[in-house]
Amino acid sequence: MAKEKIIGQTEYQGTNTLQTYALLVSRICLTTCMRTKEAITLDYELVRNHLRWILTWDVNNGVFRTLFPSEPVVSEAATHILNQGENWISAVRTLNLAFLSPGLVDRGITGELVVRLLSILVRDKLVCSIIKNPQTSPMLGDRSLSYSQTFQVDHFLQSLFTKGMDIFLAPSRSLNSANTLQIALSTTWMNFSHWVVTEVSLNREGIHDLLH
Repeated sequence: MAKEKIIGQTEYQGTNTLQTYALLVSRICLTTCMRTKEAITLDYELVRNHLRWILTWDVNNGVFRTLFPSEPVVSEAATHILNQGENWISAVRTLNLAFLSPGLVDRGITGELVVRLLSILVRDKLVCSIIKNPQTSPMLGDRSLSYSQTFQVDHFLQSLFTKGMDIFLAPSRSLNSANTLQIALSTTWMNFSHWVVTEVSLNREGIHDLLH
């Protein structure tokens, strides 16, 4: 059901802009930034498929503002589709040609969209390796959500930073100088499947309500 909600009752086509937008918006939180016919069509189709919510609608000129909710099950389905064959490559290519180059989606002031994309790509790489070799992850969670597994923080950072890894091997400045950052993070686990942009600052009291 979640798969049909994203791409319909068909297989994913890498050149299909609506399918690609629906897949990526549920992972890296794309936001349209132009009030053109193309941008309005993108948001309208996602609202029609219950993937975005309408926040405001000006009945006089038809302008509406939408928001993408945090839906882990939809993100799980999108992750499954993107990690089949060369779908990720096709999706990133379409993201660049159809959305970034024409300026249809917001990149962020300091490249926030690229950060979200890179972190999701690294995260998917780790999770796919866990799925293929489940014995490497003793904290493997619910197998019904195979693409929503936890992974070690040090593995994530080592995959994210291909250079400058000396900092992970340097002695800690704490009292126990024998420890390194790599050792300290080797027993630390994390999990995330998608990004959500917020317009308000998060506080400690409300963070528990945001966890799924």
